[in-house]
Amino acid sequence: MSKEPPLVLYVPPEGVVATRAELAARPVEAELFAELGVLLPAAAVLADPALPRGCFAAAVAGRRQPDERGDAAAACQRLLALGQRHAAELLDARAAQALLDLLHDLQPVLVEAAESSFEAAYLARRLQALLAEQVPVLDLRAILEALLRHRALAPSETPEEDADDEVRLALQHTIVAPLRRDGTLTVHLADAAPLSADARNTLHAAVARAAAEDRAANRPTVLLTRRDRRRALREALAGHEPALTVLAYDDLPPDFAIEVGIPVAG
Repeated sequence: MSKEPPLVLYVPPEGVVATRAELAARPVEAELFAELGVLLPAAAVLADPALPRGCFAAAVAGRRQPDERGDAAAACQRLLALGQRHAAELLDARAAQALLDLLHDLQPVLVEAAESSFEAAYLARRLQALLAEQVPVLDLRAILEALLRHRALAPSETPEEDADDEVRLALQHTIVAPLRRDGTLTVHLADAAPLSADARNTLHAAVARAAAEDRAANRPTVLLTRRDRRRALREALAGHEPALTVLAYDDLPPDFAIEVGIPVAG
């Protein structure tokens, strides 16, 4: 039995032709590659006789979403939004290898050095870590160079997640530039490590206040903390503020203007 593509639209039988034509005119996988650097097979359109006329259902990474109402354009737009949100789950070892193969024509020495140092599954995990925080992986050359530097310098017993810090240093502008408004990045300092339940509740309340202030000013909510606390802080806030970004001081390019908002911990 053949495996379904990672992106699928289910539509009533009479809507298949129109939806395929819409996808051909605006390929979702091409937009995901242009925006995020994720290389995927073409999205599929499958007929589902149980769907009422004018409805569709999108499936991402094998998970079918609830039925929705809308035309072919709305269905394709919904699939794109889901692909952007779940990009980290879509990029597996096969997709990582496809990216290496694509880069090989331009950077054969770099790609061959990477392939001799780590497997595609390792690269996929590091790319997934970036995509999980909405960081595009378009600059694969810089990512591979950073991973190779980490492999050369780090002790063999170092957790592989530590390589992410090296990669983020190489992608400073990619990470931070989309967060600026009018040339300035507004951040909220969060230097305390939230460990106890009470501390987490206090942190959540402070972040909610900061997020409300940022929404009123039409800017993203960005927390700034130490490198060794960034991952733990992000995990402590998982699911609390979905649009939240947690940066380390090392993520900030030296030429960026910073404005400090209300502190959330520290």
